[in-house]
Amino acid sequence: MPYVIALLILLVCVGVCGAYVLLRALGRWLVVNDPQERADCILVLGGHAPFRAIEAAALYHQGWAPEIWLTQFPKSREEAVLDAMGIDLPQEFVLNRQILAHEHVPQDRISLLEEPSDDTFNELSHTHRRFRQRYPGGTIVLVTSRFHARRVKVIWRRIAGTSERACVRTAQDGSFEPNRWFTDKRDVSQVVHEVFGSTQCSEWAIRSDEITRGARSSFGRTDSQIHVIHALDIASESNRGPRSSTSMSASTNPEHSAIIVAGIHHGWTT
Repeated sequence: MPYVIALLILLVCVGVCGAYVLLRALGRWLVVNDPQERADCILVLGGHAPFRAIEAAALYHQGWAPEIWLTQFPKSREEAVLDAMGIDLPQEFVLNRQILAHEHVPQDRISLLEEPSDDTFNELSHTHRRFRQRYPGGTIVLVTSRFHARRVKVIWRRIAGTSERACVRTAQDGSFEPNRWFTDKRDVSQVVHEVFGSTQCSEWAIRSDEITRGARSSFGRTDSQIHVIHALDIASESNRGPRSSTSMSASTNPEHSAIIVAGIHHGWTT
């Protein structure tokens, strides 16, 4: 009997150690820092001010790219109410401009994407459209946070393919510790969100042609990869709540619902 108890204790210890190793590996998998290379511009993805803008300014001063692009979110319901009350709450792109100015980036080296973006997919889609027009076949630096880097890389690859290269770099804010993320509730939520978004975008993009054939009768589109990834990105973003009053989940849009329902029908969801 004592041997059985000792064996059980040993198995539990091995299981705990194995889970610990796997959890740390998962956190490190999310973090992407591509080798730095000369680029045509730097994009600051929205969120987590001031850290992403500070990193972009550092890359600019190191000479990796001659200009910095900013994105913007649609105004949220809260911002609209504050506007009606005459209370000025600066939008994030305004703050990022001020941060870049504080870091001595010339104003004529900063550009704002005109189209508001309510999720990561839209940010990168609008960016790629503009970037392809200005720098076809060029290279862009995408600056985000560590926990967000893997999904940014996956989505850019699916949008741009191999035509326009992206170098993903992460802000050095220290807010996400890949080896200890499972000890912080906020980090746990972020990891679940990002792992779902990254793995589902990859898997569904590969199978998108078959999914589109199953869902074509619902919305009649042919650009299957883009719609599949966007639907999944919106579904993943909705796990942590909308960015603004104009954000929508996949369940509220018939086109996105048709894609996801088709995927479920074929047994490809998790």
